[in-house]
Amino acid sequence: GSAGGGSDSTLIGLQRDAHKILSWSFNLFEYAQSISSNAIDTDPTDRNENFSDSWNFYSKLQEALQELIVTMFEQLNLIDCSASNEQSNMDRKSITSERTLRRFLAIICKRYNNKNPYHNVYHCVDVSHATFLMINMLKDSNANLSQLECFALMVAAVAHDVDHPGVNNSYF
Repeated sequence: GSAGGGSDSTLIGLQRDAHKILSWSFNLFEYAQSISSNAIDTDPTDRNENFSDSWNFYSKLQEALQELIVTMFEQLNLIDCSASNEQSNMDRKSITSERTLRRFLAIICKRYNNKNPYHNVYHCVDVSHATFLMINMLKDSNANLSQLECFALMVAAVAHDVDHPGVNNSYF
């Protein structure tokens, strides 16, 4: 699906490699590194040391990581990628529209602190991917997870560490 977001190169790459997210061997960090390399349009010698803190870098990286999550929801048939409006998903077997999911992801991903060394947007996508794979394993084992239960699991995975301060209990 491409309605409502994602750069053309990100979408082409995901469409080509969508099957890779169905495997435990999918390496999110290598994927993010390749996206990061493509997001940097300037000569590396022209960058300052804090380039990775720049808005453009994180904007493109978060867009690519959000595309992974959208692909997971799509693979689980939780979103209607062909919906031109919110009402049309009522006629289908999806939970929500792609547009609504993208708005949700944009808000959630912005609330993950990229300066947090662990509980950041990478962790969000990593946990979402593990949850996605576990849901697929359960479906393959004929566990009777409803579509709503799958949707709830995925939303919980995406949002589980939003606004995490990056400290443990001894700091509270």
